[in-house]
Amino acid sequence: MVAGQAELRLSSVGAQPNAALRLDFDFHGGGGFVVARRPLQRRMTEAYAVRFRLRGDVPRVALELKLADERGGNVWRYVIPALRVSRRWRRYTIPNHAIGFAWGPAHGATLTALGALEFAIVAADGSGGAGWLEIGELAIVDDDVDGDTVAAASSGLPGRDAAQALTSTGWQPRAADPAPWLQLDVQRVRRFGGIVIDWDAAAPARGFCIRTSTTGKRWTTRYQTTQAGGARSAVALPAAKFRYLRLELRDAGVGARVQLKGFAFSQSPEAFWQHVAAMAPRGAFPRWLLREQCLWTPVGTPRSGAQALIDADGRVEFAPGSAMIEPMLQIDDRLYTWADVEAQPALRAGWMPQPSVRWQTPAWALEIAAEATASDRLRVRYRLTPRGGAPLAARLFVLIRPFQVSPPWQQHGALGGVRPIRRLAWHHGVLQMDDSGYVRPLTRAARFAGLRAAEGSVAAALARLPESQGASDQDVSDADGFATGVLVFEMNAAAGSDAAVV
Repeated sequence: MVAGQAELRLSSVGAQPNAALRLDFDFHGGGGFVVARRPLQRRMTEAYAVRFRLRGDVPRVALELKLADERGGNVWRYVIPALRVSRRWRRYTIPNHAIGFAWGPAHGATLTALGALEFAIVAADGSGGAGWLEIGELAIVDDDVDGDTVAAASSGLPGRDAAQALTSTGWQPRAADPAPWLQLDVQRVRRFGGIVIDWDAAAPARGFCIRTSTTGKRWTTRYQTTQAGGARSAVALPAAKFRYLRLELRDAGVGARVQLKGFAFSQSPEAFWQHVAAMAPRGAFPRWLLREQCLWTPVGTPRSGAQALIDADGRVEFAPGSAMIEPMLQIDDRLYTWADVEAQPALRAGWMPQPSVRWQTPAWALEIAAEATASDRLRVRYRLTPRGGAPLAARLFVLIRPFQVSPPWQQHGALGGVRPIRRLAWHHGVLQMDDSGYVRPLTRAARFAGLRAAEGSVAAALARLPESQGASDQDVSDADGFATGVLVFEMNAAAGSDAAVV
């Protein structure tokens, strides 16, 4: 494949098994590029590297290594912007964490199935010359992050010692162990992206700490929390390099199973939450975290300062680049999310530019309407109506979450993807987010609850919330930027029940 006036001739040099691919190219004094493409189908592990050798004589060019998925629509790329080679062979090893996502509908996704590999030579300016390049010993090597891991622990029960921590059985420290710890040795320094911990029942209430080391002598604290919950803890360790990892528990007798994750697990905040969402029940997270598109539309007026988005599942981004407001509904001990209802977008009176979304089930309907007010505020109204005539009691959860309505593949500047929330302050009936925005219920909230990411799944946490105890003042901080706020409204619907926030 060539572009512009460029010419390319491919040939094989040397004898098998050490034959190399030779690229003779000529840009004829202009720009453009030449591409050598090889179909190559194989499954890709979480951690891998592309190895090859180069030699040649080239003008000012850039070399691009590209990996395409099975359908060819998604491409990952590594670029050497100013290639310098000689007639002597030079070896290159490109780890997968250096091969970034380039383009395609699976924005930011991990390459799981390879379809083709390409080398592209690109003229560095508009006066490209001629040259040759040879590529030899091309190979893709796997680097499984826990294939040869050795585990040790402060204590362990028979049949559940440290060696079981990486299996479905799990590690269980002795009940008399006051400060349990588990240590993993991956045999050499590697690059990781995080760890997933599945607890026997629930995370240690007083939290846990994760430390790493390259030598086993000097340790770096990577993560710690003094309050935890939920059956699973997913911890991002972006681009962490270590040989040893140590998990220290602050409660005795808590058993766990652990999985070390490769670089792709947390190569971006969006990638981390997409991995977390993939492990959670459908509906626990916004649709785009499952890499599904959800239609959205703007909310506002030509003269209004209020600018917002509402999507077809009923989530609202109340200002450009702000956090997300998302409803969930609890009826008879069942939690309903966007995944449990039929959602129908609509316009007021069928044509007026005031969008709404209607959640429907055979027993009830919830209308979610967003509008820009004359006072330059955004108002979101929730109306619950029974469909069978019988009175209906429900708890409406309005979640303020560290995500935006627009997905990362529609990213523009700061718009699209994750929107960190590090502090939520609930005082006198107003919820302040960091220092950049607020939410105020127009209908009296029964209570407010703030959740940290370390406390586990939001959906599970909602089920654990006690009955209304008053919306007392509360501050919640999450250093990782993943704080979530929950406004709780009691809905007693006979003919209908309303709740509204602004």
